[in-house]
Amino acid sequence: MSDLKKTSHKNSDYSAISNIALWGKILIDNVNDLVGISDREGKLLYISPSVKKMLGWSERETIKFNGVDFAHKDDIPTIMTARNQLSKKKEVTFEYRCLTKSGEYIWLEISARIVTNPIDKEEYEIFIARDIQLRKELEEQLSASAEELYKSNQMKDKLLTLVAHDLQNPIYSVITLSNFIKSKLDTINKQELLDFISQINDTAQNSFILLENLILLDKVNRKDVTLNPEQIKVKKLISDNLKLMKDQISHKELNVTSKIPADLYLNADFYIFDTIIKNILSNAVKYTHDKGQIAISGARDNENVIVIIRDTGIGMSKEQQKYIFQVDTRKRLNTLSTAHGSGLGLIICNELIAQQGGSIAVESNIKKGTIFTITFPQSDKRNPA
Repeated sequence: MSDLKKTSHKNSDYSAISNIALWGKILIDNVNDLVGISDREGKLLYISPSVKKMLGWSERETIKFNGVDFAHKDDIPTIMTARNQLSKKKEVTFEYRCLTKSGEYIWLEISARIVTNPIDKEEYEIFIARDIQLRKELEEQLSASAEELYKSNQMKDKLLTLVAHDLQNPIYSVITLSNFIKSKLDTINKQELLDFISQINDTAQNSFILLENLILLDKVNRKDVTLNPEQIKVKKLISDNLKLMKDQISHKELNVTSKIPADLYLNADFYIFDTIIKNILSNAVKYTHDKGQIAISGARDNENVIVIIRDTGIGMSKEQQKYIFQVDTRKRLNTLSTAHGSGLGLIICNELIAQQGGSIAVESNIKKGTIFTITFPQSDKRNPA
């Protein structure tokens, strides 16, 4: 009877062990994560059926390879380092890109450890692989957003410095001139008074354009610019801008010619194109010597409208031309002896034209003048903000 009880108890133990093994297999066969066993050289000995769902490979196809065979070549050093650490620590977690049967790579997180088989007393590597592709994509998006925010904050800091530099002198000029007029009002004749008022007006207009540019650039960088494309008659828009600057043009006795075909139309957002033209024309008037010349021309070339503005002004050096359109290089540009102002208007023009799929180019020589060439696309290549 005693022997019968022992036999019954032993059979019960075997039954319990068999059930545990069965449930273990069921568990491994149904988990989403991938479970595998390899020898100490990394050759796969077992891999769970979930490999089919995760990577597209069958168990039979996978078992022929070493785990490194599926790794992206750039991640092989990571795997080798992890294997070295595994030998020392007996447990390691790492990430790498694994080849799928469709030929794409997905990110996996691997948790591996060394175990000893109680039967053959040999060491084996067991690992669990988890698909972290979505997590990696979210991390990349978060990293890109953080980088964009960092650059945006950096640019705002630089812009504040530039604008402060560019507003300080004109505001001081307005204060000085208005104080002078106030103190000498009884002795200033009418013509002198008109000249002083004209200077104040010019300074105020330039400062207003600067502030408009700053507001617009902030909107552009926050992607808060709504485009409203319309048919713009280029000749009229340029003529209207020249009228706004007629006092400055007259005061400096500039010879301004405009050869824009009457039938040249541009499909674009009026406010943006007007801002670009206003900035380039304003610079031409500002930096052209008295009795100098400004020539404006325009034409259609294939799918683009091209506007060229030439002046006989102070010109720019090669170094100035290299840095003139970039916010992060304006500080260096402003240290040059020939530099004038913050150049925020040109930065604005470059940003706006680039967002429309167009371009702005500059050619210049010191004391000989500057040529700005604006190329505006007239097709679906434009990228609305």
